[in-house]
Amino acid sequence: RHSAGNKHQTSTEMKTTFKTMLALMAGALAFSACTRELTENIIDEQPDLSELKTMTFTAVHEKQEGATKATIDSRDIKWSSGDALSVFDGIGNQEFSLDGDGGSTSGTFTGSAAEASSYYALYPYAEGASLSDSKIVSAVLPATQTATAGSADPAAMLMMATSIDASTLSFKNVCAYVKVTPNFDCSRIELTSKGEENLAGTLTLDCSDGTPVAEVTANGTGSIALTGTISSGNTYYIAVLPSSLESGFVLRFFVDGDYYEKDMEQKLALTRNNVMGLGSFSTSDLKFVGFNSVSIYSTTISGDANQETGYGIAW
Repeated sequence: RHSAGNKHQTSTEMKTTFKTMLALMAGALAFSACTRELTENIIDEQPDLSELKTMTFTAVHEKQEGATKATIDSRDIKWSSGDALSVFDGIGNQEFSLDGDGGSTSGTFTGSAAEASSYYALYPYAEGASLSDSKIVSAVLPATQTATAGSADPAAMLMMATSIDASTLSFKNVCAYVKVTPNFDCSRIELTSKGEENLAGTLTLDCSDGTPVAEVTANGTGSIALTGTISSGNTYYIAVLPSSLESGFVLRFFVDGDYYEKDMEQKLALTRNNVMGLGSFSTSDLKFVGFNSVSIYSTTISGDANQETGYGIAW
């Protein structure tokens, strides 16, 4: 037999439990509605693949028709087998691949994209890049680049393009280039800005005034490295962000765990679409730094950095 007090307690507990169940059910319904709305929105945002059509673009370089890039061979810029572009059609980032084996200053690229009044493009193809307010975001100029004799690392040779018409992309260089020739074998060349100006990083590219302007949005660094097999007598190019190194720079060559360096206090202007020739170097021209960073000897560097203007235009 239950007392009146127990009956009142039981009734109160049942009411509380019922209210809790109602609250949980309301929450579940709200969550379901939000989930359904979110799912529907996500589905609505997906590209309609039926809108994509096979297209071919001809890639041309600024001021010199057909003078694109991919390799620098005898100062003649040519596309290379395997080259690919990101083409932005307003729906997404579409990959376009070079037709043929390359080796020519004129290149055609084929892929699928939606029909649009204008297109933007990025070389090389970058899966993580996107277009926002006519700007290419999340393009990357790598801080570590692969040494390629007589050329630069294709992954670092950034170019941006806007469409001239429905079949032509007019590319312009994003980067400046530093040229150096070591007269000895080494495994790494480093260029460091003494004033910590950014030389590489994750970028937003704006071509609204007709010329690409790069803004570092993440992972900015004032040191950039060329790595791999670097052979005596060959010329190598390092892609860098356009900048003015107001406090100078340090150039290092790594050999068997040690390195030789050139420390320059003079201002270095790195201009978009230009090559800055730093000269050729022998070990006798440089300061040797041992494994424990002990300076063994130092000699005077002969010659000054020289400007070579018009990357892809006048060599």
